[in-house]
Amino acid sequence: MFDFLRRYGTTGTPAAWKYGKVRCIVLDDLKYTEPDTYAFIKKRYPDYRDILFGGFVRDICADMGENDKLIIVSHSTEFGLRYAKMTDDFIYYLKLWGLKRIGVLKFHCCHIGEREWLRVLGEKMLRDGISFSYISGPSSSGDKGQYIYDLKYGTSYTPGKYKIIKGDIKRDFKGTRYVMKNGIQVAPRARNQPNQYRTVING
Repeated sequence: MFDFLRRYGTTGTPAAWKYGKVRCIVLDDLKYTEPDTYAFIKKRYPDYRDILFGGFVRDICADMGENDKLIIVSHSTEFGLRYAKMTDDFIYYLKLWGLKRIGVLKFHCCHIGEREWLRVLGEKMLRDGISFSYISGPSSSGDKGQYIYDLKYGTSYTPGKYKIIKGDIKRDFKGTRYVMKNGIQVAPRARNQPNQYRTVING
């Protein structure tokens, strides 16, 4: 296994979320493809849900609000999640889960913030009546854009930077990166704009 901490140095210990609930949703097949990582996630986030192998999922986030943090774990690229490539696919999940308001929607997903997927998602969430304070995910390219569950050191992190998108709930979560001076402000996306994020290839 590649030792990211040895290459990029130690990471700070993540601050405990003191504002409300933290729920982790596994939107991938880690239960069978990466059982050690899956066990780590279950231990670290007791309030986790396995969407693919956990049974009935309707309204599992209906009890969440603007003080809470929702973490999404999935394989991904800068073009989208493995099981929700288009932003509209993920919006469908959010509606199915009953999410109306959230403080932080954080993606533990490699490279998801490298292009415009997170920004477009934020615009469409607001358009569809899902309020949020912040959306974030790894945004660096190459190795630094990966999200690592490092079982050797018992930690998870990205070696690079996060992209932070700000929504319509204006607030600071002091002691975290989620404060109004950070991030990109978005507004609701008009319905006549393209309904999915497409990669533009020149030439």
